[in-house]
Amino acid sequence: MQSAPISLFDKIPEISQSLANGRPLGLVFNLECLMSSRRWRAGAGLTEIQRHIHWVADLPDIITVILSDGSLNELETLFDNHKIILAPNNGTEIYAADFFWNLPNLNLIRQELTDIYCAVRESLGAKLQPEYLGFSQSELWLKVSPGAEAVRKSLIEQFKLQNPAHLRLITQSNQTTIVPLIKWDRGQVIQKLMDLVPHPLNQTPLVIYFGVEENDEAAFHYVNQVGFSVIIHNRIPRATEACYFLRNVAELSKFLFWVHSR
Repeated sequence: MQSAPISLFDKIPEISQSLANGRPLGLVFNLECLMSSRRWRAGAGLTEIQRHIHWVADLPDIITVILSDGSLNELETLFDNHKIILAPNNGTEIYAADFFWNLPNLNLIRQELTDIYCAVRESLGAKLQPEYLGFSQSELWLKVSPGAEAVRKSLIEQFKLQNPAHLRLITQSNQTTIVPLIKWDRGQVIQKLMDLVPHPLNQTPLVIYFGVEENDEAAFHYVNQVGFSVIIHNRIPRATEACYFLRNVAELSKFLFWVHSR
């Protein structure tokens, strides 16, 4: 792990110099670190942070990306600027004005997970309590809660019976999980984004990744090689790969205001 994160504001001179040299800035936001207000989901007007993200997205030297484990419809509701790149479903899909990409065999992976999930439910019937078997179509996993032995046995049995071509079974630390054969995390999302985004004048973007969840650690680790990894939290909640921090969404708005007004 890295040493304790320092304030991103300490790096403004370096970021400013990079922009002055003609290097584009890639701002990647995990939606979760922006969700300080439930008004977003209640259909209220744009919040301050949404406005700032829309403003910076219109700048010619800024690439703006929103990553979420939610759906494309949710992201399109919150961010309707066509210059903002949207990466829903944990970045397994990426939508931009001039390109589209999704994880290879994504629909087949989802179908195989769904088939196994339905087979386990049918096999156990009323004996299956919902909290014993987790299923995420966005993060692409099936998980059995520790101690749910009958569910674990049924999941393993159905996996063997169906022999899915795109999934693997993992038993670790008393938890049984089914995930795709292809490894996918948020670090790989950033790599794929950098491959897809055009690089004017052959200048690769200086990436700043803003996150808060444990799932963001892979992105922090990768971004440390190409830019600045930033955790949004008043009190750092764990050992983290993030090298920088902003205390809250208000500080993030302040940073974006600087980007827009420099």
